[in-house]
Amino acid sequence: MTVPETAPVGAPGPDQQVPDQAELDAQAEERARAEARLRLRRGRLATAIAAGSLVVLVGVVALLGGFERRTDLLTPVEPGTVITTGPYEVSLASATLQHRTNADEWVAVVSGSALTTGATSIRPPIGDSGFLYARSAAGGGAQAATSITLGDPDSFQGPGNLTPGLPAVPWTVTFRFPTSPGDRLLVAVFDQEFTTPYLFSDEEGWRTTSKASTMILPLEVLADSKY
Repeated sequence: MTVPETAPVGAPGPDQQVPDQAELDAQAEERARAEARLRLRRGRLATAIAAGSLVVLVGVVALLGGFERRTDLLTPVEPGTVITTGPYEVSLASATLQHRTNADEWVAVVSGSALTTGATSIRPPIGDSGFLYARSAAGGGAQAATSITLGDPDSFQGPGNLTPGLPAVPWTVTFRFPTSPGDRLLVAVFDQEFTTPYLFSDEEGWRTTSKASTMILPLEVLADSKY
């Protein structure tokens, strides 16, 4: 019996057309162009993020005393005052300070309340993208908020976001310092505007401005903790 020959696995069948070299070259060129466009988009995004962070950082340093303090852009308020910034109404009323010996850092936790006045659920941003900064009342470098907890800080079931139409909920804002900020903390809540904050996009979003409400909070010093 004669066994019919079969085509190797992956080989084109009798009805399949083998692409010629020109077609293969065109496909390779299109893939290269797509990869180049992707690298360009990533580079633009990284540049936009870096530029935006630099603008915020320079503004914070200038306002809070790093270069030459701009008191004309700062509005002192009392602790507990409700501050409107972008789609939020927030207050900050008290603060604690604890030395974390394992990382050898000082952690300030500021407590207050927050709600959103917007139309969608939202979570306050942190870091250089956020609107909350703090430094020692005596001077020194400003630190951005490193974390925000909504709801009861001792509960594992707090809300992930602020929901439109609901009343204010408790919140805590954490700042970390390489050295002790002393016994008083200057906290700045920066204004925000709805604009196009990205260098290479027309997408709108909230951007921190150069104006801020500031307050001095006494620090309740807690016992040292390893973590």
